[in-house]
Amino acid sequence: MTPATTTDALDAHHDLTWLIGALARALHARRDMHSAILPALERVAGCDFNAPLADTAPRLAAACRRLPEAVVAALPVAEEVAQALAACFEHLKWRGDDAQWAAADVLGPVGPVRCANGGIRVVIAAQDAVAPVADERNLLFVLAGRAGYHDMHGALRQLDAGGVAVVGGHELRACSSAPLLAVLLKR
Repeated sequence: MTPATTTDALDAHHDLTWLIGALARALHARRDMHSAILPALERVAGCDFNAPLADTAPRLAAACRRLPEAVVAALPVAEEVAQALAACFEHLKWRGDDAQWAAADVLGPVGPVRCANGGIRVVIAAQDAVAPVADERNLLFVLAGRAGYHDMHGALRQLDAGGVAVVGGHELRACSSAPLLAVLLKR
């Protein structure tokens, strides 16, 4: 491993663990909003953050062009999370099926920070776009925009930036004129 590669890996590790820590702090501050927050954070805390990162070569999707606007909109909601996301989006593999939405795993079985039990996914979506959610029963934290989702009883709900809820369906809809920027945590 060359010195540049070692430095790049250390920078990526720092940026990604900063994002995970910032998300944990922002959610912990909202722990009274939903009873699912602390159990989701316990799953994240059980991960090994000293393990080597998986491949962090970036892969952008067309919907990532909305990230600058969404990150700026997220600053008043969760300033540290927005800053950390801006610092580490280059280490993520974004995927999406069109220019309307993209998702990137930060932590989990396929994220750069590997963890068998925990999971953190970032989602960006254009107005009225529908982004699939791989697994129902995720904890949803909206950083910017407004998300439409189905709750655990199948009712259609909307959640504004700063809100936390449990997603019961398999999709998120961006329901405002601003891009949706949200985080899903495995429960």
